[in-house]
Amino acid sequence: MNIDNEIKDALNKKALNISPSDAMLGSIKNSVEKENIYMRKGFTAKRMIALCAAICAIGAVTAIGGGKVVSMTAYSSRLDDITHFPTQAELSKIIDYSPKYVEKLGKYEFDFANPAENEEKDADSNIINKYTDISFWYKTDNGILTLATKPDTHTEENDGEPIEYKGKTLYYSSIKYKFVPPGYELTAEDKELMDKKELEVSYGSQEVELKDNSSVLWVDGDVQYCLMDMDVHIPKDELIAMAKQVIDSDCK
Repeated sequence: MNIDNEIKDALNKKALNISPSDAMLGSIKNSVEKENIYMRKGFTAKRMIALCAAICAIGAVTAIGGGKVVSMTAYSSRLDDITHFPTQAELSKIIDYSPKYVEKLGKYEFDFANPAENEEKDADSNIINKYTDISFWYKTDNGILTLATKPDTHTEENDGEPIEYKGKTLYYSSIKYKFVPPGYELTAEDKELMDKKELEVSYGSQEVELKDNSSVLWVDGDVQYCLMDMDVHIPKDELIAMAKQVIDSDCK
């Protein structure tokens, strides 16, 4: 069912004698799209399209032309989901780089791909870089497994555990994420774990949620990759093997 039919269905169930006009439908559809963008990008979203990029960027120091990236904003919509396994020709119409990606990552099947518009800004809110990236999402019974890709336009310092593979350095990291409502006051335990770099706290959710996150970050050619497991609980060796699978793939 497409979004137009979903809206009409909802309206008909609410008031059987009302048939939405095209103008009303368009207005509601625009509102739904905006809400989808927020929900997909917000910390309360179930699929959290922007989360992998944000997590992989934490702790990275970026220098471009004397400026430093201190914030990153991403925009995406569920309406842009690619629900079939895309070809490079299809992706070339959306992004300006050629990432490697696989239809089956370990034992996990491809679910969908989603592009996002990104802006990186310095401390004075000047836009340093703009680009479109794409992430590949895989089906899991629980949690989130995604391969986020972006053009590697700058150098980043990574705090993860370095692993050498075929002339590339992969950085593995594992940390807990605590999503909290606005106004949440950090506990003594929160502060202690944050000082040890064992916890990141993100504001914006409706309730307190604790998530386990593991990721592998690497650069291959002119593309940066971040393979992220949030609450799937994939063993470290298996997650690293998946990253190596992407590196070895010929889908480029």
